[in-house]
Amino acid sequence: MTYGPYEGGFAVAARIPHAREASPPQVAAVPRDREEVPREHRRARQRVGRTARAAVWVSLAAVVLLGAGLRGWDLLLVRESVLPPEAYARLQVGQDRAELISVLPSRQTPHRPADDSPAAPGRRCEYYAMTSNPFDDDSGDAYRLCFRANRLVSKQVNSP
Repeated sequence: MTYGPYEGGFAVAARIPHAREASPPQVAAVPRDREEVPREHRRARQRVGRTARAAVWVSLAAVVLLGAGLRGWDLLLVRESVLPPEAYARLQVGQDRAELISVLPSRQTPHRPADDSPAAPGRRCEYYAMTSNPFDDDSGDAYRLCFRANRLVSKQVNSP
């Protein structure tokens, strides 16, 4: 085989013999010894492995911390939206909203029931959690209080 510049360009010429050899040449397998790989390459491989493991662990830790933070925030919001059952029992249809300010929590629950029917025109409904304990059977249940012209027109318990 030859190659190189040829008449203002580049050429590769290969000569294939017409006669067939008795057996193809054998290439001796060279055993790869650990010492053949340069020390810098081994160190680079180790760094890549450490970096990959660190990337996986840091990602997992970030997901766990984010999940725990969001769960904590959710529990805080629910805790501030709990209407105690005894306070709910004292509410009477027809009461003015101003009378209920001292009884109702400062926030509504962020969780709304899936089967929430739309309020009638001029009616505004509010939702308050029954408990902030996520392990309680009533967790996720909410009290629905509907007002029209700042008067309580209905109260009911909604389950998820």
